[in-house]
Amino acid sequence: SVGGDAHVSQDDDLDYLLDLTATYTKEIGKHNLTALVGYSYQQFNNEGFGAGNYDFSTDGFLYNNLGAGAGSNPSVGSWASKSALGSYFGRVNYSFMSKYLLTATLRADGDSDFDPAKRWGYFPSASLGWRFSEEGFMEPLSEIVSNAKLRAGYGQTGNSNVGNRIFDTYGISSSWVFGNKGYIGVAATQLGNKQLTWETTTEYNIGLDLGFINNRINLSAEYYNRIISDLLVTGKRLPSYNEITTIAANIGKTQGQGFELTLNTVNITNKDVLWTTDFSFYTYKDRWKERDPQWKPAVYQSVNDPIRSIFTYRSDGLLQVGEKAPAWQPALLPGQIKLKNVSDEEGKPNILDQYDRVLIGSEDPAFTFGFNNTVRYKNIDLNIYLYGEVDRLRGASYYDSWTAGYTGNPINP
Repeated sequence: SVGGDAHVSQDDDLDYLLDLTATYTKEIGKHNLTALVGYSYQQFNNEGFGAGNYDFSTDGFLYNNLGAGAGSNPSVGSWASKSALGSYFGRVNYSFMSKYLLTATLRADGDSDFDPAKRWGYFPSASLGWRFSEEGFMEPLSEIVSNAKLRAGYGQTGNSNVGNRIFDTYGISSSWVFGNKGYIGVAATQLGNKQLTWETTTEYNIGLDLGFINNRINLSAEYYNRIISDLLVTGKRLPSYNEITTIAANIGKTQGQGFELTLNTVNITNKDVLWTTDFSFYTYKDRWKERDPQWKPAVYQSVNDPIRSIFTYRSDGLLQVGEKAPAWQPALLPGQIKLKNVSDEEGKPNILDQYDRVLIGSEDPAFTFGFNNTVRYKNIDLNIYLYGEVDRLRGASYYDSWTAGYTGNPINP
């Protein structure tokens, strides 16, 4: 519009990917060995520019003639970034009589977003399997049990997704005004941390796979224990007197434990019709193992709380007609929630305060499930999918939800 703004920008990405692998396979009698080595290189390039002006006498140029604007402080800027990720990896698969299985891998990953002294991370993994359906003692069940395997594994993976945070960065702005004249100024925009390194996930798992009736029915169960250490965060707080008050850092450790159960059935299969059913069940809980050394917990928090924990006052039912209100809720009316005063000797016995908040759970559901049916008739497909979460606490707390409309009264001060 006349007197309005016009802006134009262009952002270009150019990425390269190189993968090289070599595989060796050897079979000697009942022994089978496969080895793979490889190298991968990725480069990510980004560059762009932007410009803008305002106070145009006509909108006929749109953004195609920014110089026609009469703005006293037009904007112009450009940017560029480059990063690279290189990986060396190897894997060995070994089996004996197709019953005893071993897989071992090792990765070495290097990310240019880290300082050279912290750039490389090394991540091993190994798994063992026993296909006991091939053992002699399973022969009487061979017509029913077509596959039975017990497996266990250990592995580490790395995460470097934090961006270029090792350098101090500065921004240029033309908005600094002294007197009646504008000046270009430079200000710090990021405080670098050369100690940044890989976030590491370590997992242990054990599982059981079963197949029945020529694998028309397949059941898989797995338990896992997952620990994430040196978590990469971008918002570690610094004292407020600093020009930059946050910095990227490796902080803390978490632990997650879960159980997964999946069931797959092939109900009908012939030339024209295929009908399969899948059912899944998952449960997962995680909690803190280590926190930022500078973390200052509230009186009701502890180091090992669930990650998405919910703390609130505990309900003691509804106030009944004729019932005396608790001393710590003197203005409570019949039908409103009574709250338990659970504070210890450090709290005040007749006042609801932070000492009375308790852990009631986390935002993680008790378990999730999925149910999927796929029917194919010739070239026609029909898919029906159901997903659910059970016993999940939503929002800040049940207490807050109940009292949201009563802000300012003694229930919800």
